[in-house]
Amino acid sequence: MKHTRRIFSISGLIPLFYFIMHLTLYFASSFWIVDQSKYFFWITNINKMIFGKLYIEILLIFAPLTIHVLIGLRYMIKKSYFFHLHTHYTLRKANSLQRMTAWVLLLALTLHVVQMRIINHPQKVTIDNKEYFAVKIKPTDRIYKIADKLNVKIIKRAALEEPKALVVHANISSLNIIDPKITYAAAPTSALAFLMMVINNFQSKLMVFLYTIFVLVASFHGFNGLWMFLIYFKVLKTHSMRVNVLKLCVVLMFIFFAFGLTPIWVNFLSSV
Repeated sequence: MKHTRRIFSISGLIPLFYFIMHLTLYFASSFWIVDQSKYFFWITNINKMIFGKLYIEILLIFAPLTIHVLIGLRYMIKKSYFFHLHTHYTLRKANSLQRMTAWVLLLALTLHVVQMRIINHPQKVTIDNKEYFAVKIKPTDRIYKIADKLNVKIIKRAALEEPKALVVHANISSLNIIDPKITYAAAPTSALAFLMMVINNFQSKLMVFLYTIFVLVASFHGFNGLWMFLIYFKVLKTHSMRVNVLKLCVVLMFIFFAFGLTPIWVNFLSSV
């Protein structure tokens, strides 16, 4: 049981670092939305250098996250506690809140992975002998303006209703378009494809609402979990150390609230 708790704790810490980088990347996208800053592309390239390979992504993200989820489900189903019930009230409260947010986060994370890795994952397509990364979009005047600035091609099977769209006949099969109503943004780099996906997603009120909840819950769960991790491994040995680090974790939590919510709301308000 003791070893299981250690594995559970460590396996939750590793994805937290990825979460921090991921929200930093999203935050950087808001700089581009506001003033076309280059910071977004710098951070995207750094992120790609670290997590660009599939095996690295599996080893550093999916494997520890899967272990954390499976052990966490066991704790939640059996209604057992990470800390003993005789521990301090603040720890019991932190443990209860961690359990509550875990259910919400599990659902949100599952939907996020399905959306980003399956439904909206960029597809490679060749246009004029050049490789592009294509993502599904809902075409609007704002999308067309941004695509024009970024040298992103808006492609569709038939452009009868959208004269601005580029019709790609030779490579349409590689995009797997069945519904002629589907429109894609084809970007020359994966970073631009990601940016177009972010801009497109947060035009929707529903997506803005869901991702706002996701960011709030994930930030709390991550940094509350970090504080509990430090206590469990006896890094924080005194009450004053626990109080001070708790304050630091709360500050970090609010910083990453801002990192996650800024691109969502900046993009949405820019599209209204």
